[in-house]
Amino acid sequence: MALTPEKIHAAADQIAEAGERPTLARVRKALGGGSFSTISEAMQAWREKQTEEHALAEIEVPEPINERVEQLKAAAWEAAVAEAERRLSAERAALDEAQAQATGEVEEAREAVQTLEEEAAERDRELETMCGKLAEAERGWREAEQQREAESARLSERLSGLEARLNDAQTVIDRLTEREADPSAPQKDSKKKPR
Repeated sequence: MALTPEKIHAAADQIAEAGERPTLARVRKALGGGSFSTISEAMQAWREKQTEEHALAEIEVPEPINERVEQLKAAAWEAAVAEAERRLSAERAALDEAQAQATGEVEEAREAVQTLEEEAAERDRELETMCGKLAEAERGWREAEQQREAESARLSERLSGLEARLNDAQTVIDRLTEREADPSAPQKDSKKKPR
């Protein structure tokens, strides 16, 4: 499944609508996986869009200020000071929000690192298990090879014995055949010591 910024933004919107902060790990979990770098780039654009929408919603020139400027030129300074204080407050709020966002991003990065470390540890455990199984299989193979070699040696020895007996039997058959073919031929001593 290819992750598109739209899918990542939709997952972040769902998390935000549920009242939670859409962190990289939460978005990745909602998507069922994906690269942290891909998600991070899309989340940066999502956050910028959220900041722009929030800023646009806040821009409002209060009607009382417009009326005062028109009615009382003398009160212009007071209105300017009030507006400056409001803007300063908004800048402070934006700074606080940026600081909170930076803190959140650091926390997200830590969470992502922890997730990757846990995944790496799991892979290490799987690799260790597989290495153990491989070593066990190699031991089994060596034992089977030793048994095969021992069985092969036993069978080879038995075969040699059977071949010797077959040669003896063939010798007896040859003598009997000779005797049948020529009954007048002197008989050789067919008594042999048993093996």
